[in-house]
Amino acid sequence: YVGYTILMILLLGALLHQIARPVRKLTIDAEDAIALGHLFRPVDRGPMELRLLSGTISRFIGQLEERVAERTEELRQQTDELAAEIEIRKITEQELKIAKVTAEQASRAKTEFLSVMSHELRTPMHAILGTLTLLRDTKLIDGQRVLAETAEESSAVLM
Repeated sequence: YVGYTILMILLLGALLHQIARPVRKLTIDAEDAIALGHLFRPVDRGPMELRLLSGTISRFIGQLEERVAERTEELRQQTDELAAEIEIRKITEQELKIAKVTAEQASRAKTEFLSVMSHELRTPMHAILGTLTLLRDTKLIDGQRVLAETAEESSAVLM
């Protein structure tokens, strides 16, 4: 049994050496390719399994590169769209500020106009009311008195 065990250990060691050496070579080649700026360079020599694995890894990396390029383009487009949206919002904000200032100016002008018009109407209306009061205190016939009272009441409502 000792001889059988030693034989198994030697065979296992040789088998591990046969597997480990190509994998180590694949790792070194991959690190060298990355250092040179290449993501991965497929192995073109060695056991068939290693070449198949290398080709699969290479295709996978190619697909990843394509997906990264597609996503980068999508992000660029979204960035451009967001920049355009920001510009539109800035313009809208400026337009709203201008509209607000214009509305405030119009409101002040309206208030000033109403104040002036109120003053301009009240001054003569006071004169009319005073005159109607004086007229009412004079001798009037009944129809004239009714007209004077109606004019006085109407003038008072306007005040």
